Amino acid sequence: MVRTFAAAIVLVAMGTPAVLAGQQSTSATPATYVSAAELIEVLKKAGDRPAIDTTAQTVAAGPNNVLVNIGHRTKAGATMEGVAHSDLTEIYHVIEGAGTVVTGGTFVNPQQAGANTRGTIQNGRSQRITAGDVVVIPVGTPHTFSDIESTVVFLNIRINPK
Repeated sequence: MVRTFAAAIVLVAMGTPAVLAGQQSTSATPATYVSAAELIEVLKKAGDRPAIDTTAQTVAAGPNNVLVNIGHRTKAGATMEGVAHSDLTEIYHVIEGAGTVVTGGTFVNPQQAGANTRGTIQNGRSQRITAGDVVVIPVGTPHTFSDIESTVVFLNIRINPK
């Protein structure tokens, strides 16, 4: 099942840059395949850190780079401290686990670090997520995992201009 989800989300992500640009893809480049085994190995290398996303593949896709990441969040990583990326859209596809993701709202005492803004999220929208769910986080949207019921493992597809 993980292999099916991984293959499906990668193929969708490969077509997403053209859709975002409002153009049909004319590239003769073959699709990039990321196996479930590769994703599992990347996740193992990430270790037991409570909040980490690790890149399995970076794909040049037209005017964008598409990063295929695997991430996980543990109870220790649940916080209202969030991040917003000014340079990329993220798509989470939950593979296992359950928790609450908070999106939107505003930051209290925001701190800028390159293309990222960090801070405590206030007045965001809370949404319980579980295996099979997809969350699309547009450019500039504050987001965090505020509660983890059981460790959340997810594909994190990042789309950003080159």
